[in-house]
Amino acid sequence: MLKLKLFIAYFFISVCTGYSQFDSYISIDFQKSNLLIIGEYHNIAENSDIQLNIIKDIAVKSDKNIEILIEFSPSFEYYLEKLFNNNDSISLLNYMLNKRKEKHDTLGMALTNQYELLMNLYYYSKTLSEKSFKIKCIDKEYLPRALLFTLKDIFGKYEIKDSALINQICALDSIQLKEVIDYTDFKLFDATFRAYYFRNIELFKSTLNPNDFYYVSRMLEYSSEIDRYSPEREKLMARNVIRNYFDSLFYILITGINHSNKNYYKKLDIRNNNISTGYLLNNENKSPFRNKVISVAITRRYFNTGTRIFNYEYAYPCILNSEVDYLNSLVKGNIISCINLKSTRLKYAKRFFDYFIIIENSNSIYDF
Repeated sequence: MLKLKLFIAYFFISVCTGYSQFDSYISIDFQKSNLLIIGEYHNIAENSDIQLNIIKDIAVKSDKNIEILIEFSPSFEYYLEKLFNNNDSISLLNYMLNKRKEKHDTLGMALTNQYELLMNLYYYSKTLSEKSFKIKCIDKEYLPRALLFTLKDIFGKYEIKDSALINQICALDSIQLKEVIDYTDFKLFDATFRAYYFRNIELFKSTLNPNDFYYVSRMLEYSSEIDRYSPEREKLMARNVIRNYFDSLFYILITGINHSNKNYYKKLDIRNNNISTGYLLNNENKSPFRNKVISVAITRRYFNTGTRIFNYEYAYPCILNSEVDYLNSLVKGNIISCINLKSTRLKYAKRFFDYFIIIENSNSIYDF
C-alpha cells in the first residue's frame, strides 16, 4: 500500500499540466491570497494523497503558519484535538468507527479517507520545527451517534446531579450506540437537551473544564433542524471559517465540491453554480477573504467502485458538455492532471475555480 501511495504522489507531481516534476503544481501569491479551497468529490481514494501533497507544498512555500479547515462537526474536532495535543489516536479511531456506522451519515465512507489524511498530517506536523498548523471543523453537529458518543465521553468524567437527561446519555452502552437510533426521536431529544443545556448554562460552565465546555457548547450551538443542503448551512460554515480568522495565518479549506465554487451567477444554468461557502467567503463585504480565495476542484474522468466503472466526463463542475472534448485534450491521458483554468478556453469553469485536478481513473475508498 505504501508503494502505491508513493507511486500516486510521484505521478501527481510529475504529470501536472504546465509544471515540471519539481515545480509547484498550484501557484499562490501569498501577498494577495489568504485562503485555498480544495473541493472534492467524496469517497475517492486518491483525494487524501493529492490534498496532502498540496498542504505540504504550501507549508514549505508560505511564510505563515497554516490552519486547515474541514467539513466536519465540532465533535470531530474534539477528537482531533486529542490527537494533535495529546497524541491520542485511539480515541479518534473509536469515534470514527462509531460514526462510520451512522445510518444518516452519507459522508461516512469519506471518513476513511479523512482518517488517512489526518494521520498523515499528524505525522507530518511532528517533522515541522519552525512552523505549525491547526485543524478546525466548520460544520454543525447533525448526526445522532456522533453527538451522543461525544457527550457520553465528556459528561462521563463529571458528577452532575439531578439530571435525568445526562444520566440517560451516560447510561448508553456501546451496543446501544451502535444500534440504529430513530432520527425523529433523536431530533426531539436534541431539541429538549439543547434547551436544558442553555437554560442551565452557568451550571455547566462552572462544572465542566473550559475545553469541554467550549466543545459541548459548540456541538449544541446549532439545531439539527438545519438541512444539510440548504443555504443556511453554507452561511453557517462560512461564518465558522470567518470566526477562526487571524491575519497571521494562511487557510486551507477542504470541503465537498458543492461548497467550493468561489463565484455564483444567478441567471446561469450550469452544474455547481450555487450559493456556496466558497462564494460567501470570496464575495461577502465583511469577509476577510473577500477576493482573496484560490479555489481548486478535484474531479475525475472515471470512477471504479470495484464492481463497476462510471464515466464522469459529462459531470465536471461548471463546464458545458460541448467543452468536454477540449478539456480532455488538456488531460491527454495523464494519471493525474493539474490544469490552470485561466489559460484555457473553458468559458465558465475559470469563473468558479482557479484549477482543476483531474484523476484519469479514480477508485472508491477502501473500508476500515
